[in-house]
Amino acid sequence: MTSGPKPTILIVPGAWHSSVHMGPLIEHLSSYSYPSVALDLPTGSAPDKDLYDDTRYITSHLEEIVSQQGKEVIMVLHSYGGIPGSSAARSFVRKERAAKRKEGGVIGVVYMSAWVLPAGKTVMDAMEGLDFDWAKIDGPTATPTNPIHYLYNDLPAPTAEYYVSQLKPFCVIANTQPVTADCLGGVVPTAYIVCEKDNTIPARLQEKNARNLGEGANVVRFDSGHSPYLSRVEEVGKVVREMAGEEVGVGVAG
Repeated sequence: MTSGPKPTILIVPGAWHSSVHMGPLIEHLSSYSYPSVALDLPTGSAPDKDLYDDTRYITSHLEEIVSQQGKEVIMVLHSYGGIPGSSAARSFVRKERAAKRKEGGVIGVVYMSAWVLPAGKTVMDAMEGLDFDWAKIDGPTATPTNPIHYLYNDLPAPTAEYYVSQLKPFCVIANTQPVTADCLGGVVPTAYIVCEKDNTIPARLQEKNARNLGEGANVVRFDSGHSPYLSRVEEVGKVVREMAGEEVGVGVAG
């Protein structure tokens, strides 16, 4: 691992989730001295927000961390968060900034059961006819149905029930809006965590999303449900730490 300040870990949650759900992962990474921040996306706070509001919101945080503070960033993107997170990160790639003699930038991205799409595609396209029975649509927003089964099937019941209580409605229009930038495969080092017991995004679709990152991506498979940042905190932490340059045995490709 190179000397100097550790990169900031910027965590983008998926639909319905917030910084509360990322608390255990932030605490774990902080124990290894990584400054870590989890975002609360606009699509989880108001019924009239969309994918592009989320992208602008993430961009504003990258502006502060990278452009103003000159720091390096590793992004951790979960589920829907893979889409606005990738689009926002595209303008802050470390090697491209270095070529312009600018400090800081995104040095790696870890995707967790996340959508990874080329420009012009939507989440609905990527679902490939997947039954949308894990969400109940109510006007402009949706809430998860049977969330323990779909989101937290590998958590102890009391823990799962707590995190269910923290879920928020999600603006469904975001799933129909085209991605504005290609994903980050081949641009920065990437890792994709395939959650093999995921009841929301089947492993076969996760594998396809991982392939969208290209051959250079490191694909790691967890025997977990949709939310490994809660059920496999230490293992997720190892993937992030390896991306930062530590030797912890995961083997993230550059």
